[in-house]
Amino acid sequence: MTCFWDGILHSLKNHQLIDSSMKIRPFIETLQQAANDINTLEFVLWNQEPLSTKLQQELLQHIREFDSATVSQGYLCSSCDAFLCLLCQMLQIRIDHTYCNHRILYEPKDIESSKHNHIQLRFKSDKGHFWKV
Repeated sequence: MTCFWDGILHSLKNHQLIDSSMKIRPFIETLQQAANDINTLEFVLWNQEPLSTKLQQELLQHIREFDSATVSQGYLCSSCDAFLCLLCQMLQIRIDHTYCNHRILYEPKDIESSKHNHIQLRFKSDKGHFWKV
């Protein structure tokens, strides 16, 4: 049950944003290191709204504490997901996630000046599965 990670990796590889040989656990560890290196997710808009300071702290804590040894047990993607927020900020990309027909949009605050402003990752999920669109 690695559909969350498979979907993200497949999409990032298609856009040549990560090395094509990247595997799930090293990818998660890279994200965790990035979360350790920053203190905020202040450059992310979630559904066109900035994240509160408290939410930013909680999202980064979730990433830092995530046990990559549990990836095969599935991942419960949240409606404002920590890993999707971090990817949005790190790569300066749009992420369009539709969960049970509810659209959720992650965008860099200054998308027009982003070097990847033409890239939008698209995902869908339901109560048990996550996939790249």
